[in-house]
Amino acid sequence: MNIRYVILFFLLVVAGCSKKAEENVVPGERVGPVSANISETSLIEEVGEENIRRKQIPAGEGEFENGHVLYENSNDEMEILWSGQYEKPVTTVILRKKNSKWKTAEGITVGMTLEELDKINGKPVIFLGFDWDYGGYVVSFNGGVLEKYKGLLNVRIYYTQETDTESIDFDEYSQVIGDREIVSDNAVLKKMKIEIIEMRINLISGNGDDITGVVKAQNGLVLRRKPSTDGEKITAIPDGTTIKITSLDGPEDEIAGFKAKWIEVEYQGQSGWVYGAFVEYINQ
Repeated sequence: MNIRYVILFFLLVVAGCSKKAEENVVPGERVGPVSANISETSLIEEVGEENIRRKQIPAGEGEFENGHVLYENSNDEMEILWSGQYEKPVTTVILRKKNSKWKTAEGITVGMTLEELDKINGKPVIFLGFDWDYGGYVVSFNGGVLEKYKGLLNVRIYYTQETDTESIDFDEYSQVIGDREIVSDNAVLKKMKIEIIEMRINLISGNGDDITGVVKAQNGLVLRRKPSTDGEKITAIPDGTTIKITSLDGPEDEIAGFKAKWIEVEYQGQSGWVYGAFVEYINQ
């Protein structure tokens, strides 16, 4: 065989492997070795016992959830959450390490700037204002390229210590803080150094099938626009109704003596949030 063809074949193989390595975050499917269907035992065999340990994962507002940390204190570090007590499926993988090697096919990773995120998306993203419990969470990709990841990729952005706070007066700062939605083309943000500080990748489909659930609420379950009892009511979902679950990663809340997460669902063509304590998961 001609040596030039051998070299060309080798370069194509290497390029293919490199591309695969760059696409090690596939929302809805996997993050590196972690897929929805993997068990704790299989995961230990996959990554090695020395690279995994059980850990209480911060869930916000001083609460914690049972999970695992993999490759702790390295650029490979990730945290994982399960649907049950360390029982599959894996629902969520959390990335917080700056310079993480884990990234989507588009290159989205922890440490990416807001400008880069907007450029990839092709449109400004919409996020919750800074300086409160859920500050910086992107709530919409605003119809951009990344809209395909709705319910599968949750990104949190925040301003870094490199931000020149002296260049921002109080009136400007008040435009981008608090429990409200901010569009990332706001002029004040140009004065701030903003990066992705966290990515939550939902692995709700083991074999390409979404997790579904059944409403278990005698008087029906309210579908809301935001994951809160203050969220605008869209409709009521009757008891016994089967619903499609698109995200298990909403904020945790305590309501009527129950403690559970809000989950994002689709019902009769409408998308919104319901309180997860009154939903029984199936197709797991």
